[in-house]
Amino acid sequence: MLSSKQLMRLCHSLGTMLRSGVQIDRALNVAASQGGSMRLRRAMADAGQRIEKGSSLVDALTAQKMFPPLFLNLVDAGEQSGSLARVLDELGRLFELQHRLWRRFLAKIALPVLQYILAVAVLALVRYITNMLSARSGTPGIFTGDVNIMLVLGYGIPLALVAFYFFIVKPLGGKRMWHEALLRIPLLGRVAQSLALARFSLVLHLMYEAGFPIEEALVRSFHATGNGAFAARGPAVAEAVLAGATLTEALVASRLFPNEYLEVLSVAEESGTVSERLEWLAGNYAERAEAAMGVLVTALACLIWACVAAFIIYFIITFFIKYVSEINGAMG
Repeated sequence: MLSSKQLMRLCHSLGTMLRSGVQIDRALNVAASQGGSMRLRRAMADAGQRIEKGSSLVDALTAQKMFPPLFLNLVDAGEQSGSLARVLDELGRLFELQHRLWRRFLAKIALPVLQYILAVAVLALVRYITNMLSARSGTPGIFTGDVNIMLVLGYGIPLALVAFYFFIVKPLGGKRMWHEALLRIPLLGRVAQSLALARFSLVLHLMYEAGFPIEEALVRSFHATGNGAFAARGPAVAEAVLAGATLTEALVASRLFPNEYLEVLSVAEESGTVSERLEWLAGNYAERAEAAMGVLVTALACLIWACVAAFIIYFIITFFIKYVSEINGAMG
């Protein structure tokens, strides 16, 4: 899959060319000749060739197997509705937000992570030197092999957590059970919900503008959130609306939307300004997601700091107790 930065640049580039009147196959060929990874350039060139042979844009991009479902769904909607340039602009802003949030996260945790790595290394080195001095003085080293234990615990546990995420949690990231649980975790749930609501509002707004049938628009919008809990409720909400329920009533039944969101949407339905309010909600919840992510990143940085402090304090106390015990044993 492409990174959010690559997707951001691609969306902005294609959107600009389409607004200038460049045909999509020509735009893809131009994108293929521009900077970027060799893999992306080859993918754009292949997609352009497929379109020249009569393939649709979404089919040509799907064949590359490097674009996320959100991107493909919105490109498909934009292609069918004739608003592809606008969809690409909106996608560019969305991926720009994701890239900005990721950079902020890395910037916040970089120093605490580095200090944790150094703290483990320094304490292991101090322990190694202490063992050497104890052996030279004729007394057995304290905790024989404890340096290896420190390194295994200090580096092994964080690596195990990272491996658990990448090999177990992330492959199942689209599963409903993970996202249902995530939405109930304080702070993490707020970030996940805000991102999902921003995407849902944006896609549904574009679908309204393009005149898509409401059932198709709702299913696509729920799926475009990238959240398994939301995607699973899309068909039920669409069926409720087709059965005569208002959009607000159908969303209430899903139990995923906050009251303030539903109140805004209810007023919009009464006044006939649903599309405009959805566009406003998309921007509003994108801002909320960014603010919540900032709080989350700060909390994670503090947690890493706390882990460093706890690790240092624990081993300092352990050193002291064992050292005093060794001295007492020698004196006895």
